[in-house]
Formats: sequence, structure tokens, C-alpha cells
Amino acid sequence: MHAFDHQRAVDLKAVQSRAPNTLFLAGGQGLLPELKHRTCSPPVILDVKALLPRTITVSEDWVKIGAGATHSDIASDPALRTALPALAALAANVGDPSVRHRGTLGGALAQNHPASDWAAAALALSAVLETDLRSVALDDYLAEMTSGSTPSDLILHVIFRRPTHAAYVKMLHPAQRFPIVGSFVSNVHSKHAVALIGLSETGAFRWRAAETALDEVMELPDVTSPERPRADQFASVEYRVHLARTLTLLAVERMKNGVFDKVSIVHGKPM
Repeated sequence: MHAFDHQRAVDLKAVQSRAPNTLFLAGGQGLLPELKHRTCSPPVILDVKALLPRTITVSEDWVKIGAGATHSDIASDPALRTALPALAALAANVGDPSVRHRGTLGGALAQNHPASDWAAAALALSAVLETDLRSVALDDYLAEMTSGSTPSDLILHVIFRRPTHAAYVKMLHPAQRFPIVGSFVSNVHSKHAVALIGLSETGAFRWRAAETALDEVMELPDVTSPERPRADQFASVEYRVHLARTLTLLAVERMKNGVFDKVSIVHGKPM
């Protein structure tokens, strides 16, 4: 990796007065691999983990999670497991044990990896981000990222809308443990939201046509290939598009059957 200056933030003033092109370090599970592979070379890395809240608060309509909460924190929280079991189950199945115990919610959303479980959940649950500078809907935050203007604020809390029902289904690469494709489906007062990952290089996106079909009790349409389709040695664009519809149907079936406390995982094989 390239040389960089490592600093530790003691308060939010240090965050707001940081040097240009500084990158934040929380859990490091997304940043460190990029540094090792030299896909990014920041002049300064600012460690902000001590500043990030880790509390989880459940209300009647919302779930508020501190950006510093690790995936393991979220998976093991008893109140969340009762209020929003699909989200707790998602956290319990992120990556491997080292990622779950070190990686943070805020870091996962800030990175917006094309196969990010959290981005799918946050989009489908109408998440709002509270940062050191503003309150912003995740849709708008991700739109800023895909437009090329990387947000400079620090995520402090993530507020998820509490659904009537929700389910998440993904197909894992059997060795690398990342989702090839994933579909998170939620239902809030008979209004559906569907978010897909793994299909686009720009990250998660809402599948609006499927939401309309589910609201009107119609057959799911075919998935339209995104503008920047994702394809690699593991799966073609066509296969990912096929998987997205199949996994969404499975998520809807789980919701109908009242199975909300698990993540359906298909391990690297056709369904």
C-alpha cells in the first residue's frame, strides 16, 4: 500500500477541519482491502471509530442504529431481533466472523459496494442518515455518490422505517462469501419496496416496476438491466438479471408464509 498519514479524531471539530482528500476509518473492512490493493491512496486517514455511536433504539415506527454499531452488535440486539428480525438476520449473515465483529453499519453504507447487503436493506426500508452536517435520505445520499460528488459528511446514525413485514434473500459466492445478487423486500401498510444488489456497478437500486406489481397483486415483470450492468467471472449480466427476479419471488413467498427471522441464502448454484 502507499504511504499515508494516520490520525485519530478526538471530536467532531477534528472531522470538520480535516485536510482535503482525507478518508474516514471506522471498522476498516472496506477501506483496508482497497489500501492493500492500491485502488485508493489517500494522503490522510482519520480514525473516527471512537466518535461513532453504537446504540440501537427501537420505536413504534422506526429503528435508529448508531453508525459505529458492528454487524455483530446489530445481529445480537434483542430488541431489534423482535422488532425487525429480517434486519438482525441480515447482519448475522454479513461476510465472515471477522467482518461481522469489525465492520460497521456506517462504513458499509458510506462505501456503497455493489454487493452491499446493508444498502439493499436501507433502500427498501426508506433509511435516513443523520450526519455531522445534515439529515439526508439514503436515496439522495447514494445519488450524490453515483453522480461523482462523494459526500464529505460523517454518518452518525441510520434510521430505518419499521415495516409490517420484510424479507431478504441473496445468492452467495460459496468461497468468497459476498452476494452475487440479493433482494430485500419490505411491506409497510400494503406498500411494497424492493431493493436489489449485485446488478449494477453503481450499487443498490430500487426495483420500482416490481413494487408496483406487488402493490397491485400482479405478476412480477422481468428485471431491466441497469445502465452500468455488473458482470464478472462469477456471473453474467443475464444470469444476474434472472437471479434478481427469482430471489425477489422467494423473498415475497417468505413474507407470505410469515418467515421473517432468517435470511434465505442460496450457495452458488442455480435455483
